Amino acid sequence: MAKADRGLRVATIVVTSTKIAMAMQARAILAEVGTAVAVVSMPCWAVLEWQDSAYRRAVLGTAPRIGMKAAMRLSRNRRIGHDGAFIVMSDLRASGAEDDLWRHFGITAKAIAATVREQCPQ
Repeated sequence: MAKADRGLRVATIVVTSTKIAMAMQARAILAEVGTAVAVVSMPCWAVLEWQDSAYRRAVLGTAPRIGMKAAMRLSRNRRIGHDGAFIVMSDLRASGAEDDLWRHFGITAKAIAATVREQCPQ
């Protein structure tokens, strides 16, 4: 987990895949304009749900959550919440190099940063 710099986080980027570096790049982009976000690596939601509520709150915070994963939304919306957003590949049948696919679906560090700004205007 990367905590938010300079004060309270305005969002938490939840990464459930290998795209931690991309989320950290988005965090850096946002930090340049004074927007504090945390990044949480969460390969398995179930493990977090086994923890007590105080621990979950400490990890996820109370700010809106932005989730990203190469998967369908399904039950993940419940975990992201109504005031958050989920960035996903809309077609899991697509094939190609992983980085090319992320770009094809518009999932980049800049796009994540833009989603945070849209969901969490300061």
